[in-house]
Formats: sequence, C-alpha cells, structure tokens
Amino acid sequence: MAAAYGIEGYCRDLTRLIDHDTPPEKCVEVARERCASVLKRGLELRDEFRVVVPGQYSRNLVYRDPRGLFVILALLWKPETASAIHDHASWGVMGTFESTIECTNYDRVDDGTTPGMAQIREREVIPSGEGNVEVVLPPGIDIHRMRNPTDRQAVTIHTYGREVEACNVYDPVTGRMGSVSLRYANRPGEIPGPSRLS
Repeated sequence: MAAAYGIEGYCRDLTRLIDHDTPPEKCVEVARERCASVLKRGLELRDEFRVVVPGQYSRNLVYRDPRGLFVILALLWKPETASAIHDHASWGVMGTFESTIECTNYDRVDDGTTPGMAQIREREVIPSGEGNVEVVLPPGIDIHRMRNPTDRQAVTIHTYGREVEACNVYDPVTGRMGSVSLRYANRPGEIPGPSRLS
C-alpha cells in the first residue's frame, strides 16, 4: 500500500508551488495534480473536518493559507443533496474523496448588462467518482451545480484561490441571479472572508 501523503503534504506542496505571481491556469494545474495525488496515496480526514449541518451539504474549513492565496475545504454531501447553481469567481479544484458526485457546468449566454438577471444554459454533466478531480477556472468554467446522486454520503475536497465568503446563485427558469453568504460548519461563529487572512 502506498504511503499516506495526507492533507498536510498537500498543503505544504501548494504553499511551496503557488505564490502571488502564479497565474490562475498554473494554480489549477498544480492543485489538480496534487489533489489527485492526495486522493490516490491516502487521506485521513479527521472528525473536525466532518461536521455535518442538518438538512444540507456541509462546508468544513481544512486549511487557510496565511498569505491568502488559497483555502482547502471538505464538503460533506448527504444522499440526494445538491448545491444551488453558483459560481466562485476564483480558480478551484474539487476532488471526490468518498462516493460519487455529479458536476453540472453551465454557460452564461446573456451579455450581463441587466442587474440581477443572468441567462444560463447547461453545458455538460460530469459524473465524478472517487479519485476524480474537476476544476473551475473563470471565466470559461465557473458556473456549476454539484449533486450527490447516490444513497450514501459523499465527501469532496475543494481548493479555491481565495476565501469564498459569498457566491452568486442562478435560477435557470426565472433568469434571476442573487448572492448568498457562505459559512463553515466546523467554524459556526466565523464569517469567512479576506479580513480573516490579515
């Protein structure tokens, strides 16, 4: 059996390989390769990163880069749980650690000139099994929805190029776009955001 690489090794590698001058495309390349490695070589996700919020999927903060260059989260998905259609306005990678996740990507097809409105169209649905890694890289790959289509809990490891304190959400039926604030299940009193990095 391969020696465990672990979340600590993943954090160390990203800290070593990503700096303020690293372009987003390179950040995605590095994080995708290292995330695949941590999923393949072994990951022990401690209980403090497995906090579940009743009735929805749960976001757990695993690591916050002190330079503000990336954050790592563990998301726990109850059976048939799904996110809203949303964006992050940041590069990111998502690795499936346990079970299967379905990632649906969307294209924005309007010109963006009407406040609070956005027309989107489904582009593709990607089934992501254990060990698979998907990416977001705005503006081309950003709007998406994640869903656990199985009857068991799924766990995914997410790395973003900024601390995401809020995201845009999209309704493909009405064309409305809004913003929602995000919190961490394992840090209930904490408000995510750049101020936490100073």
